[in-house]
Order: sequence, then C-alpha cells, then structure tokens
Amino acid sequence: MKEKVFNIIQIGDKSNRISRAFDVFITITIFANIAVTVLLTFQELAAFFFVFHIIEWITLLIFCVEYALRIWTADYLYPDKSELRSRLHFLISFDGIVDLLTIIPAFFLSGMVIFRMLRVARIFHRTAATRVATSGAAWAIESAVRATSAAMS
Repeated sequence: MKEKVFNIIQIGDKSNRISRAFDVFITITIFANIAVTVLLTFQELAAFFFVFHIIEWITLLIFCVEYALRIWTADYLYPDKSELRSRLHFLISFDGIVDLLTIIPAFFLSGMVIFRMLRVARIFHRTAATRVATSGAAWAIESAVRATSAAMS
C-alpha cells in the first residue's frame, strides 16, 4: 500500500492516471488556497470571509495530509537510505522545506502572508512536472504580489 501511495503522490508520473488526477487535484487545491488568501485581503468581501476561511482550512488540511504522506513514503524517494534517513532527507529537501513553510504559518504565524505565498513555489514545481499552462503560474505570481502588497499596507 505504501508504494502505491508513493506512486500516486509522486509528481508527474504520466503513466499512472490516478497520479495525474492527484497532480491536478493538488494544483487546483494550491490555486484555490492562493485565491482565498488573496480574496481575504479585500474588506469589500467581508460577507464571504467565513466561506473563505472554511476553504482555507480544508485546503490546509489537504496540504497537511499530503505532507505527512510524503514523509511516510520518503524511503521510496530515497531508496539508498534507511527509512529514518530518507525521511530526514525529505524534510531538509527543497520540497520538504517549502511544504513545511507553507503549512506552519497557518498555525503559528497567521499574519505572515509572505510564507503562505511560498505555495507559488509549489505551483512552479508542479507546473514543470505536469505542464500546467504558463498563464496559470503567471496568475499565481500576480496574485501573490497583490496579496503581499495588500497585507503589508
């Protein structure tokens, strides 16, 4: 089962339809989270903040589950290392650090929107792996810049 989970969550496995569907699902989840983060900066939309917060927490839960699964299956990503060393290697890898830094602020640093915008880095990683349209990544960057500017104002 662990190997099946690894094959599903591994980015860009074109031979596996479930993996491709997971890639699309996570990409949509990232875009939804970024969009909600941006929308929460507009006071004119205050009537919808409750819905935005629900979407934000659902997407955060999805990110946490994905992060836990990536840690759990790290020994397949680094088969030449022991289980513990492979997990530690994932935790200090670019993907592991970005994933962690996009989750932690929601629990401890709620005002630190800039850390939450690291999700854009995840989009770039997925864009390269799944060939999502460049315009989507450009939209994510533009939204991140606007949200950061609004948060710092």
